[in-house]
Amino acid sequence: MYVIPHWSKLTKDEMISSDAPDSVTTWDADTEYVTGDLVRSGLGALFECAVGPAKFLAGQYCSQPYAIDLPNIDNDPDEYPTVPAMDRSAYPDYVDIDDCYEESGKLWWMKRDDEYENKYRMFAESPELVTSGEYATVSRLTMSFRNEAWFGTLAAVRTNASKITYTGPVVPADIAASSDYDPATDDPTYTQTLEWSLMLPTEETIYGEARTYRNFVMTLPNDNRCPGGSSFTVVLEFDSVPFNSLPVVHIGGLFTGFLVQLGTTLYNTTVGIIDYSTKDRDAFGRAEIKRRSYTNTVNFKVAIDTKKIYAVKDFLALVRADICVYLAHPDLQGTVVAGYFKNFSIPYDSYTESIFTLEVEGL
Repeated sequence: MYVIPHWSKLTKDEMISSDAPDSVTTWDADTEYVTGDLVRSGLGALFECAVGPAKFLAGQYCSQPYAIDLPNIDNDPDEYPTVPAMDRSAYPDYVDIDDCYEESGKLWWMKRDDEYENKYRMFAESPELVTSGEYATVSRLTMSFRNEAWFGTLAAVRTNASKITYTGPVVPADIAASSDYDPATDDPTYTQTLEWSLMLPTEETIYGEARTYRNFVMTLPNDNRCPGGSSFTVVLEFDSVPFNSLPVVHIGGLFTGFLVQLGTTLYNTTVGIIDYSTKDRDAFGRAEIKRRSYTNTVNFKVAIDTKKIYAVKDFLALVRADICVYLAHPDLQGTVVAGYFKNFSIPYDSYTESIFTLEVEGL
């Protein structure tokens, strides 16, 4: 089993450029906005349009009757603050905007932070926010970064890319670690372009539909490194024809770092999901199903050297409240999950080897 620690996740401060389409416009009083539109208000704040029917008129803010849509026109977002029900510290049971409709008439706009801009969505730790490229038969997304720490592994999470290309320094480990290495002058000498194909074979499809969402780990060859302070570019491509899916590439996060091996992953490791959809029945027995997001889970069954139990425990304690990338093995991409682990305990099974289970819940 391997872990890419949390401190390796790229941040928006390390992004140099991105050709992700701009998702934010300046608010205009004459424009009709629909649910999900992002605008900058006159005061520079970012808002998401939350227009929709109010099932109850608590607040009487928009004054629309029950279940009647009104167009969001000429409603200045600076005058219509965020829906109070979306404050989960005050309303922890409310999950999405439908809950807000039921409790408040303040539904024109929701105030958002900069992570809701398209190019920054990949830095948000949310199962719903992904950075998307242009719509096309072959959709591409190009991003350039200047990494603070050196790395030898990249992990793309929540992506549907069919090909990922890395262009940047590929430097032998001893040279990359040398104090004499200067990215400004030495990077061009070692720059290479590497490609990884993420196309799935036919036998991994169900009912002819290929999976278009996955996590993927890529390692620079021959134990080479990208030194800290270097610049590199990642290009994602999604060919929509073989996937029979939406013609747009997306990514939910990019980690750079090193694979830390905790032990050997054993059979009986399991993968699954936690579904956040609601499935209820009304007083007449009719099913009321509301489709929501889900998260991936992996229960890793791991064998470790008994002498290393304390070191493994200390490492996991260090990353206990952070988002990391976990995987059984670089060749088992189906076990890659970006998330956090729950409680664990490691028994002293024998003098040589001990086996424990680590349950990881993804974003």
